Amino acid sequence: MVLEAYVEESVMRQAEALAIEAGKKGNESMGLLIGSVARHEGNTYVIADRFATAHNSESPIMVRFENDAFPDLARQINSANGIVVGWIHSHPGYGCFLSATDISTQKKYFNETFSVAFVIDPYKRDENGQILKRAFKLTNGNNYREAGFAVYHKKA
Repeated sequence: MVLEAYVEESVMRQAEALAIEAGKKGNESMGLLIGSVARHEGNTYVIADRFATAHNSESPIMVRFENDAFPDLARQINSANGIVVGWIHSHPGYGCFLSATDISTQKKYFNETFSVAFVIDPYKRDENGQILKRAFKLTNGNNYREAGFAVYHKKA
């Protein structure tokens, strides 16, 4: 599988911690992935090296940023010196997939060809014992596919 996203380890840990905390109440969580877009040998991929989140309304089957969150998100994005390359949210206990609402969100707010959507299930583990997480990209219509990703450790 071609890697289409690289996520800095601390970014993934922040998103996982948020998912675990919301998951304790059975709720979803959400944040933005900030970074850059790169191209190599004809392949385009994103590098997410910052995570932004703010006040959101959450339930077991829904999450959204509250209106008062947007100034804080804008400040975080501006100070990160990058662009929004995607988003990450959780499906506590439901597995990793894009729901019809997720697909609509991706189309409306993350519609660049490079944009990626990550889903975390803080209750489930992958074959390596890590929190289950998957990356997705939209294809035609309301379809999506899994995208290859790697979590990397930034050198000091």
